[in-house]
Amino acid sequence: MVDHVAENDGLQLQLIEYMPELAGRPDWAVDIERVHGWLEEQADRVERREMHGRNRYFVDGGMVEIVDPVGNADFCANCHRVRVTHEGYLKGCLNRNDDLKSMGEMSKPEIREAFRDTVAERVPYYGEYMVQEDGEWVFNEEYIGA
Repeated sequence: MVDHVAENDGLQLQLIEYMPELAGRPDWAVDIERVHGWLEEQADRVERREMHGRNRYFVDGGMVEIVDPVGNADFCANCHRVRVTHEGYLKGCLNRNDDLKSMGEMSKPEIREAFRDTVAERVPYYGEYMVQEDGEWVFNEEYIGA
């Protein structure tokens, strides 16, 4: 895919790091630093985005960016986004599925209120919600108990 992006000027590829805590298969995770290293070797230049502290790798005419939230404090510390899922839920954090708020048949004022609640309840840092213990992602009991 990186070769395809490089061969076609103007294309952008976003690689999203696998998040084992969402899918429950930590054995599928890859060494993301190895991917960064490989891309750096291929790149003509590398830029670091201010938002999320993500690297962008420019390869021939294309750009590859890695979205690597797992264990990356800069990613979550600089995220101020709320997402809307394909099923009409507000989602305050890319790394969670327990913070969904259905907009269903809401009125505009109700959607505004749900949006405000989603923003207010956002977890500001990935490590506050999920931690790795013995190679497995588990809920951070300190955060959950707060």
